[in-house]
Amino acid sequence: MTTIVPVQAASSAAAASTAAAASTTLATSTTAASTGASTSSSFSSPSASTVALTTTFTPPPSCTEHRLSILSSPYYNLWLNEPSPVPGSLVTDCYPSQFINGYTSLFNQTSSIAPVMSPLVCPDAWTAVNTFSSNYIACCPSGFLLHIPTTSLVDSNRPAYGGTCYSTFTVGQTITVTGYNASTVTATQQWVASTSLDQAYAHVIDGFALAEASTSSSASAASSSSSNSLSGGAIAGIVIGVVAFVGILAGFALWFFRRRRQNAAARSASHEVDGGDAFHEKAGDNDFRKELPGAGAATTAELESPDPVHELDSSTPAELDGGWKGAEVHTPGTEKEAERRREMLEMEDREARRLQGEDEGTVKVGSGERRTPPPSY
Repeated sequence: MTTIVPVQAASSAAAASTAAAASTTLATSTTAASTGASTSSSFSSPSASTVALTTTFTPPPSCTEHRLSILSSPYYNLWLNEPSPVPGSLVTDCYPSQFINGYTSLFNQTSSIAPVMSPLVCPDAWTAVNTFSSNYIACCPSGFLLHIPTTSLVDSNRPAYGGTCYSTFTVGQTITVTGYNASTVTATQQWVASTSLDQAYAHVIDGFALAEASTSSSASAASSSSSNSLSGGAIAGIVIGVVAFVGILAGFALWFFRRRRQNAAARSASHEVDGGDAFHEKAGDNDFRKELPGAGAATTAELESPDPVHELDSSTPAELDGGWKGAEVHTPGTEKEAERRREMLEMEDREARRLQGEDEGTVKVGSGERRTPPPSY
């Protein structure tokens, strides 16, 4: 909790007796604080001033090393970073200037006059240990708790004013303290905590948090501005904001419709009919010829020859009527083909003569007929 440094021997018997007195009386004073009987509860002070602390104060590193002081009689209490250890002195480096400039210490009294901070931002290495109504807060050094006065309040609007921040030592803990008498430093010496009730004290910084002060300021500004017409700059700002919003909206609409058109084109291009594995033949039109099915087709029939058959005179070659009424196409042939045709005609002529001779030798008997060979000569 503290930084221990070598301590020189006491410079006088008075310093030794002061340290002994502090060791003897500390337990009594800390026990009273722990049980709620604050030594500062009976102090009455004039009205404190109101100052603002809107930024975070950062104390130097030496202030966070727990510089403890033993004040002179009659209380011999241990105080952390005491701002006024002797009458007429003021140690300012560990506190915000707004606070320390309004702070007044009454020598050998149990409390001091401290300003109310509004708004209040707790210093660095300090903590808001209590939050009350109306956003009222109390700040103590880190590791310290707050003892609120319980017998009577100095200011009903400041519940923590007149209270004390405190921290309890462990038994056997050794710390370095600076002793003071009524006018100056007496000695720097070691002090050992002898009971679990031994404590160190610190001054509380109280006030109203920045959030409430900002809200009140905003409400006041809003009420005052509502009664006045808008300035030219405010009107220009509104117009610029509206134009920017309309531009953004138009850009979004243009993007949306363009995106929609692109998606529609992509869907149209990618939609292809599935042909499957089957092959389809294009249907023919009426100009193409179609082949009739072979089933049921008419077979070639030979015309019945007339009865009786009459044969022309063989001396005059004649060609039977084949039933064709058109003109016969003349096909020029070679001499060999003409010779073959003459031979065939001669054979047909001979056959016709033979058949004629057989027909002349046929005799009829009753309803039938019987052919007889021609007579031999």
